[in-house]
Amino acid sequence: MSGAGASKSRQENMAWSCAAVELLMSCAPELTVFRLDLSGNVTSWNDNASRILGYDAPEILGRDFSCLFTGEAGHVEARRALQIASECSRYADQVWLARKDQSCFRATVTIELVRADDGDVIGFVEVIRDDTCRADEVTHGGTITQSEGRIRQLEAANSALQQLADTDELTGIPNLRGFTVLARREMARAARYERPLSILFLDIDRFKSINDRFGHAAGDRALKMVVEQMRRQMRKGDVMARIGGDEFVMLLPESQAAEAAIVAERICEAVISATTDSAAATFTTTVSIGMAQWILNETIDDLLARADAALYAIKSGAGNCPPAPCEPSRS
Repeated sequence: MSGAGASKSRQENMAWSCAAVELLMSCAPELTVFRLDLSGNVTSWNDNASRILGYDAPEILGRDFSCLFTGEAGHVEARRALQIASECSRYADQVWLARKDQSCFRATVTIELVRADDGDVIGFVEVIRDDTCRADEVTHGGTITQSEGRIRQLEAANSALQQLADTDELTGIPNLRGFTVLARREMARAARYERPLSILFLDIDRFKSINDRFGHAAGDRALKMVVEQMRRQMRKGDVMARIGGDEFVMLLPESQAAEAAIVAERICEAVISATTDSAAATFTTTVSIGMAQWILNETIDDLLARADAALYAIKSGAGNCPPAPCEPSRS
């Protein structure tokens, strides 16, 4: 991806972050929501943060979020939280936090990782729920219904954030993170019932030249066009995802290599038959597709690697359409 394209991708992902924060605030306005940079410094927060924590914006913006944790042990916990979020994409735990006046309260802290399309980490979204307030509501006259309602609000907000984290913003289909969860589920089912499973690994040919010649807006429209053509070839139960700038995958349950090859051929034909409009011209697009049939006990990473290798072989040879179907190697 070009420098301009990478910058645009990061801007889109920061827009994703903003959208996630806004959605959380609308779902559960009692939550404290932060955006953090790569180092854990607070870059923005919602209005509720000042009310709960007692800080004015100039006192907290730009500071390391560990200042909210209590004592030296708290600083270690903050670093651990960020490390877990970096490695596992999500951190969630109940911890002790400190307000500006040094009063402490028990809170549930959730930190979600935000990645650019090229996989680079570009920041975090942190959500804080004051559990002390919730306990007081129930103990001092608050009804169970109110408490349960707030819990449902939080669950809805977390679910919305999870969906945003697993979805590609431009195309609306799963990203690599979301695809991995779905693929592992299908692989477990295929293993349990001894059923075949295949995968297609697709990329757009000369996509950089499309961006360079027609502009990034046209490139985005080409990406959406490819997704639409792939969607038209999907059956119920198939899983499609965007895993990179111009890279897509389609998981095909109940499909052997020969059946996957037919789907791949149809996608190639559908894409080249479609057109994309730009300010300068209308252009057509071609794709290359590699495929692999899953081997029992093979990991999703290994399956993707084999399909990627098949794609590389196609792009290194002649033509854009997939090769003749073949059974997976078991050596």
